[in-house]
Amino acid sequence: DPEQREAAIDTLQDETASFVSHSNMDVLSVATQLGVDITGRNGDTLSWARMVDPDKDRDRDLKTLAELHGMPELPAADAALYERFKAIWPGRKNAKKSEIEAYGFENIALDDPVFALYAGLDAVTARRLAPILVALTEAPKELLHIEAFLSSRANRIQIRGCRVDRPLLDEALD
Repeated sequence: DPEQREAAIDTLQDETASFVSHSNMDVLSVATQLGVDITGRNGDTLSWARMVDPDKDRDRDLKTLAELHGMPELPAADAALYERFKAIWPGRKNAKKSEIEAYGFENIALDDPVFALYAGLDAVTARRLAPILVALTEAPKELLHIEAFLSSRANRIQIRGCRVDRPLLDEALD
């Protein structure tokens, strides 16, 4: 919908607006699909969760963090969405969950109430987790600012790409 697209771009371009997401996927998607750079105005709950608990083997997906911090609505919505995906799944009954989910995300109506609830709760949960995770990092404000700065720079590198100086690289590897 062109009107909704323009409204989203207007909101995203507002330099006074800040955002929270879980990982850099939203930041990269907004830049590549809508042409708006929100890298310096986005808080990343995944980054903060890693600061809280740096154990690389720990689950830090949004649903796990939501449940851990007393927000059962998102995991419940996720379960309901999977049930909806199974209901529209045309394939064999013993298909892998990942196949059913991939098909579901590609084929569910965007105005399906179960999908809309899940999508909304995803954003709401990230926003509700932000102050909880920031406090749990016990990091000084300066360190959080450095983390945000480095994260924004890394995201901008991903957005624009990075050309490798092959001769210099070959020389360094010798």
